[in-house]
Amino acid sequence: QKWKNRRKIMTPAFHFNILNEFIEVFEVQADQLITSIMNKGAGIIDIIPIYSKFTLNTICETAMGTRLEDEDERQIEFREAVHIMGHLVFH
Repeated sequence: QKWKNRRKIMTPAFHFNILNEFIEVFEVQADQLITSIMNKGAGIIDIIPIYSKFTLNTICETAMGTRLEDEDERQIEFREAVHIMGHLVFH
């Protein structure tokens, strides 16, 4: 019964129609991802930091309505804290 009640509450948050609200965010973030990769030039690049930044930016904007900008010191600290937390949890 607990599971059924919780699922009923959470289901709307994961409905496919909600993705329509995020299309613009996905497009902007994808463009920034492509630009970041292209700016690295030819040759082998480390994609992990670039893709990690893209992923965190997309999650923050869609889930929390907060856009991360590189120039803001607090947001840089937040990004670093998330990176450290992920490293501690997954390594």
